[in-house]
Amino acid sequence: MGYIEWTNSLNIGFREIDDQHRVLVDRINSLAEAVELGLDSLSLQGILEDLSAYAAAHFSLEEGYFDRFDYREAGAHKKEHAAFVERVRLFRNDLADGKATLSAEVLEFLRSWLTNHIAFSDKKYRSTFLQGGLR
Repeated sequence: MGYIEWTNSLNIGFREIDDQHRVLVDRINSLAEAVELGLDSLSLQGILEDLSAYAAAHFSLEEGYFDRFDYREAGAHKKEHAAFVERVRLFRNDLADGKATLSAEVLEFLRSWLTNHIAFSDKKYRSTFLQGGLR
């Protein structure tokens, strides 16, 4: 079992978005496994970079739908995305500069942020996307 276990409660109901959420879960699980195995800083930086790039692409997809369907909470949701990207960037920089290691605290932030974001923030747009015709 991974660090984050995917459950049906995390499904939003749109295959493309749910599939991308699963990839994000997999990326965090890979990072947790790498930390557990004691991989070197350079390897961890690469996994964090991959997570960051994939998250940015996923956020761009969601935000495109926000604009397309005139989602009323888009501004606040985009701020959550930007804050996550910035926090991961800081983790990467601190790791690269030798100022920090990837601790259980960092992994818990990633786990908690993603699962809460999906369960609470992302589920809010479901009805707007359905009304817009997304299936």
